[in-house]
Amino acid sequence: MGRRAGNDSERKDAATILANLGRTDGSLVAIDEVRDVLVGIGRAAASDDARLATATAICNVAISEEGRRVMAKEDVRDALIGMARAAGSEEARKCIAVAISNVSLADGGLAMARDEVRDVLVAMAQLPGGELFRRCIAKSIANVACSEEGRRVMARDEVREVLMGIARSATEGATRWAFAIALRNLSGSDEGRGVMARDEVRDVLVGMGQAAGSDEERWSIARAIGVLSIRIGLQV
Repeated sequence: MGRRAGNDSERKDAATILANLGRTDGSLVAIDEVRDVLVGIGRAAASDDARLATATAICNVAISEEGRRVMAKEDVRDALIGMARAAGSEEARKCIAVAISNVSLADGGLAMARDEVRDVLVAMAQLPGGELFRRCIAKSIANVACSEEGRRVMARDEVREVLMGIARSATEGATRWAFAIALRNLSGSDEGRGVMARDEVRDVLVGMGQAAGSDEERWSIARAIGVLSIRIGLQV
């Protein structure tokens, strides 16, 4: 069905079926053939409905370890980047960010540790969106930065500015947690600490610590401060 889809309505329907199967039993769709179908749909998608359905299917397949392994391929990454660049709706962009985040957890994150992924996340973060959307961007950055190569890719001033914007506008504990985890992961290398070691980052962490409403938030913020403090000259 997916391979024969000739228009966006058919592409959306095929991707939606795969997304629902993935939600019900991920093992049914954690196979190379499903990946290839979703890549084809994503590349051909001409509407946000089709992009949203495709990204949702990739998200659902990549919930399981085996599904992430299947999806951690260059063609999936390239399809997600293409859909992100073309997406016009917040909902589609949010789901694409979650798909990037989920797939980033596979195979040491190498599939998503690329400059193009960073650039598309930074670009999406500049577009209008609610707090949930911004939190998804922060989680994507955090997961890409789990690996050494991902930290190298994400250790850029523009990524810091995206994270600072997310932190400053955060009103929910889950968003503050996502920011702190992203900062902690980025600061796991000398290069990342060099980018994040700024007075304004320290001040945001202090403010977030004061506003934290749960032990989980406080733990993530404390860990971020601890890792960042290794950078000589940053007093926290």
